[in-house]
Formats: sequence, structure tokens, C-alpha cells
Amino acid sequence: HLIRNSIIYIYGEIIIKVLNQEATAKDLKLKKMRNELLDTLCEHIHDSNALVRSKTLQTWRRICDEKALPLNYMNEVMKRCVGRMEDIASSVRKSAFQLLCDLIRNNPYGIVNIETSMNQTETEYVKEDVILKKMLENEEMEVDEAIVSDKEDDDDEENEEPNHTVLADSDYLKKQQEKEKEMQIILLQKSKVNYLKDTLEFIKQIESAIPKLSRLLFSKIQTDVLEVISFFVTCYEHGLTDSCLGYAKCCHLFYMLKKRLKTLY
Repeated sequence: HLIRNSIIYIYGEIIIKVLNQEATAKDLKLKKMRNELLDTLCEHIHDSNALVRSKTLQTWRRICDEKALPLNYMNEVMKRCVGRMEDIASSVRKSAFQLLCDLIRNNPYGIVNIETSMNQTETEYVKEDVILKKMLENEEMEVDEAIVSDKEDDDDEENEEPNHTVLADSDYLKKQQEKEKEMQIILLQKSKVNYLKDTLEFIKQIESAIPKLSRLLFSKIQTDVLEVISFFVTCYEHGLTDSCLGYAKCCHLFYMLKKRLKTLY
């Protein structure tokens, strides 16, 4: 496990210092290399050795803190992190709790209230997805029409005069420019739909984590309890007030501890 831990640390340093978002934005080869390293780190979250799992989660924490985590990996890391909250090793659970808090602090989605955000995002996602589908349908129809018109142009090309050919070329250039603009609009719409989809997935991951964490408040292991309390504090600080079940259990836990202390002293 020592060799694997060393390699994981090196991967993290390469991603942060060499293959950061500035470097990979201009070079596709570097971006591909970074994605391969990130995929390897994702796999090691489920490593057979607990020390390696813990080290991998800590490396993800560092990547997240250094703003080197790409948006398209956010939900995948979140999903695997939530899964590690029920790990048999307490050190892995502790690292998973801390990573989850970091992901909430650094999330780019601007989530304030889980329930409200979920409803608003779902409504907006459905609306924007319908617009995107219509755009793609129109694009397909235009492509079919262009194929038909190209065939007709080829048939009439031999009978055209030179002046007509120049006009046809200028019309062709205008059409190409219009197509490029339409493609840019479609790409922007796709980005918007994907962003909303990722936002929904992120909210669902938080929702799935809250019941698990609430149960761990009554764990016999002290680090579990402290880290779960820290998670609910982080949620409260960032406006995620839907964790009412967790807050209620925290209050109940404090009350029970106070009662015990009174009986002891």
C-alpha cells in the first residue's frame, strides 16, 4: 500500500501543478492525460486497502481545495464519496466526510435550499431540454433540405453562366456562416442543459447522504460523530437548511450528553 499511496500523491501533485485547468484548456493531449489520472484516482476510492482508500480521498480533497477539480468529475467524485461513508474503516469514513464538506463549500451550482433548488432546477431543465430537442430537430430538417438542394445545384451547374456561379458562391458562404452561428447556439444550449442536469445530480447526492449521516450521529466511534456534526454545520453555513432531520438529531445528542454529564458530576 505504501507504493500505491506514493503514486496517488504524485498523481495529485501532477494534476494540481502541471495538468491544471489553465494548461489543459489549450492542449487536448494534456487534457486527455489529466482525465486518465483522474479516472485512476476515482478507481482507487474503492481500493482493497483502507489506507489507500483514505489517501485517495485526501488527495481528492487537495484537488478540490486547489480548484483543480473539473466540473464534469464533480458528481462522480460526490457519488463515490457518499458510498465511502459506510466504509468499514473509520479513517476512510472520516476522509469521506471531510471531502463531502469540501465539495459542498466549493460547489459551483449556487445551491441554497435543497428542496427549492431541486424544484426550480427540474422545471428549468425540462424547459431547456425541450428547446434543445426542437433545435436539433430543426437542424436535421435543414441538413436534409441542404442535401436535396445540393443535388439540384449539381444538375444545373453545367448550364450556369459565370456571373451566376459567383452569386451562388456568395450565397453558399452566407449559408455556411448562418450554419456556424446556429451550431454555436446549439452548443451553448447543450452546455446549459448539461449544467442543469449536473446540478440536479449534485442535489440528489446531498439528499442521499443526509439519512446515512443522521444514523452515524449515534455511532460509538467519536470521530464519526464529530465529522457528521461538522457536516451539518457546513450545510447550515451554506444555507442548506433542508437537513432538519440531522439538526434535530444533533440537538437530541447534545441533550443526552448534557444529561449524562449531570449524572456523572
